[in-house]
Amino acid sequence: ERHLMPKNYVKLLLNLILIANQCVPRGGEIKVEMTGEPQSPSFTLHASGLNPRIPLGMKETLGGEEPERVDAHSVQPIYTLLLARESGMVLTIDKLEELVKITAFPTE
Repeated sequence: ERHLMPKNYVKLLLNLILIANQCVPRGGEIKVEMTGEPQSPSFTLHASGLNPRIPLGMKETLGGEEPERVDAHSVQPIYTLLLARESGMVLTIDKLEELVKITAFPTE
């Protein structure tokens, strides 16, 4: 279903999709779900494929820890974290058995 959402939510979702893509380096499938109202959504992404993984340092950065250094590998999660904070959302990323699950939900 089509929705109109504030720009930062859309940018956050697009960046979460890029991160999910990094979690399946050998290809796979990314499933995106949105719950809640467009003005206060929650996002859940499932990245599945051959040997899904969370890239080194990604979990810590998305959890709010400062990375050791800013480089080409850490820029995407840093920017995504900043978008989440600006949107009043919390991010989680977890490796389950055959997939990586990424969530973004309002702090309230």
